[in-house]
Amino acid sequence: MANQYRRGANLERELVIRLRANGYMAARSASSKSPVDVWAVKDGQFRVFQCTLNGNSKKTSDRLKINKAYGVDMEIVTKESLENLEY
Repeated sequence: MANQYRRGANLERELVIRLRANGYMAARSASSKSPVDVWAVKDGQFRVFQCTLNGNSKKTSDRLKINKAYGVDMEIVTKESLENLEY
């Protein structure tokens, strides 16, 4: 379990590094139980991310709840999709 937490946290950290390198102010919601793992802001654009190691379907339902409640499209990020993420 701890190893899986570490891998997930590393994915979140890598996303934050890439977002900052592309001009975003970004931060992790470390150890939070909220559906949002990483948030980022750039030029008035607010983005929220849920990082997942396996494309978990619960993350998809969280995404729909966030979108409906706040009008923000939560992006699901995996290690594979991180390589193709548009900044």
